[in-house]
Order: sequence, then structure tokens, then C-alpha cells
Amino acid sequence: MKPARSRLRFPYLLALSCLSLLSACAGPPPLEAKVRVIDNDPTLSFVNLVSADGMAVGSAVGQMARNGCCIRLPAKWREGITVNLEWKRCTPVHDPQTLVIRDTTCQSHQRAVQVPRYPALDFRLNIHLLPDDDAVIIASHRNHTDPDYSGPRLPEKDYLAELVRHEQRLRERQDRQRAWEHAVELKRAEASGRRGDRADESRHWQAY
Repeated sequence: MKPARSRLRFPYLLALSCLSLLSACAGPPPLEAKVRVIDNDPTLSFVNLVSADGMAVGSAVGQMARNGCCIRLPAKWREGITVNLEWKRCTPVHDPQTLVIRDTTCQSHQRAVQVPRYPALDFRLNIHLLPDDDAVIIASHRNHTDPDYSGPRLPEKDYLAELVRHEQRLRERQDRQRAWEHAVELKRAEASGRRGDRADESRHWQAY
């Protein structure tokens, strides 16, 4: 009986050994790196619908960097890891008469970006969307506003100042419109006065 029981136990032990070998060969599972999208373009545009390897990771408007999740990476960094980034940069369109924003135009961009060396724990992938429709990824545990941060600095985007300039241009246009309307009214009154004078002269000559 004992030899038979040993024969029955042997395939089971063999299967366990194979599974252990397969698990060892598979290696550690991939990690999920948190993401922050940062817009480094100085123009008054904004970034919408950022995706990495087909997965949406966030957007960015002005100086408001957006956190997102996640990009899947190998547990251990190796040379040549890239992420396929896609994003849309949108620009406001102003009404030529009122200068009010009436629409936005968006242009799609795509870049294969190298992933820099990253630690095993406690880091974030900062996606910097640069001028000239370029992009770079920085792996860091520091915030992008930290003085010791190694990535590009955030530009100033003063949307309020731009709004004030638009309002000023609108007021100037309205002032010119009112001045033109006033000049037209004066011309009409002057023409009407001349017609009235001619009518009076005509009635004066008719009396004689």
C-alpha cells in the first residue's frame, strides 16, 4: 500500500514543483505608477484628454497640474522603456465683435517618450507637455514646484490678465462705436437743419 500511495503523491509534487518554477520565471508583478500631467507651454492654451498607452491619465489647465492614475511599468527599470503619449491642446476662439470666448479649437499630438530610471517605491511620473508639441517624463518623489525638482519649471499663465486685456479692448471698441454713432447723429442733425433752412427760404420766396 505504501508504494502505491507514494506513486499517487509523486504527480502532485511534480505539478507543485513546475508551478513554483513558472512563478520564479515570471518575475515580480508590474507596478502601477501614479501620474501628474503638467503643462509647460507658456501660451494661453490648455491640455485635454491626455492618455498613456491608450489609458486616460488626466488633463492640465494653466498652473493647475492634474494628478491621475496610472501607468503600468516593469517592477524593475530597464533601458528602452517608452510610453506612447497622446493629448489634445486646445486654444480659445474669441468672437471678433465682442471678444468673448465662443469656441475652442483642439489639435491632437502623439509622442513615444522614454521613461527615465525610477526607484522601486515612492515616486510619481510627471508628464511635462512642452512647447513645440514635445513631451518629457520625469520620475521623482518631489513635487514639481519643489526648488530641488529636476524637471522643467512651470511657466506663468495669467488667464486673468488676458481677460482684463480682452475687456479693455472691448471697452475701447464700444467707445469707438459710440463715438461713431454720435458723429452720425450730428451729421444727420446737420443735414436735417440744412433741409429745414432751405424749406424756410423756399417759403420766403414764395411769399413774394
